[in-house]
Amino acid sequence: MNNQATNPETLRKRNSKNNETTEQRQAHLVRERERKRQNRASETEERRETRRTSDRERKKQRNSTETTEEHVSRNSRETERKRERTPSNIYIGNKKIQNFYNSSTQEFY
Repeated sequence: MNNQATNPETLRKRNSKNNETTEQRQAHLVRERERKRQNRASETEERRETRRTSDRERKKQRNSTETTEEHVSRNSRETERKRERTPSNIYIGNKKIQNFYNSSTQEFY
């Protein structure tokens, strides 16, 4: 078990997130997305390449050190995420309709 003391700032942030209402969370996420969008828009090509290279190296390092259980867990999460985002093709008569399947609600939208 982890015997290290938790940083008080981390505890404050965790408690704050747990006490958020749905509206506050949505507003928080909107602000965060906009901030990230602006950062990416102002990013130069060189900075973008270094960031992406660093991301790839970090992912490769993380994958090389993961245990079998972590590997199975990660693969199942990725598969589920891809399944939720993959369009399902439905034919009505001879007309093809593309829908997205939400596996959590088991509905198409």
